[in-house]
Amino acid sequence: MTYQPRPAQRGQEIDIQINYANTSNASVSEQWTLTYMGTTVMPPFTRTIELSKTPFSHHLVFTIPTQAQTGMYTLQLHASALGYLATDAQLSFEIGF
Repeated sequence: MTYQPRPAQRGQEIDIQINYANTSNASVSEQWTLTYMGTTVMPPFTRTIELSKTPFSHHLVFTIPTQAQTGMYTLQLHASALGYLATDAQLSFEIGF
């Protein structure tokens, strides 16, 4: 996972790119959680992505609230698909002034 802009600013959109290298068609359930200093700051949410047999990339875009604390945040992803092992990933990003 990668993100832009760096650092993110309050009120800006953050664009997170997620890359999958897969070899078959799959329906992937993504479960997302955003934390700040160990505290969940955005309700966890789930979405389903349909992958094809080629390397696949998609984006998650959300706006940083104007009242967000500055500092390092962690976005956690738990991805699972029928017949495959679940995968966990996380991305830390900074919110500046």
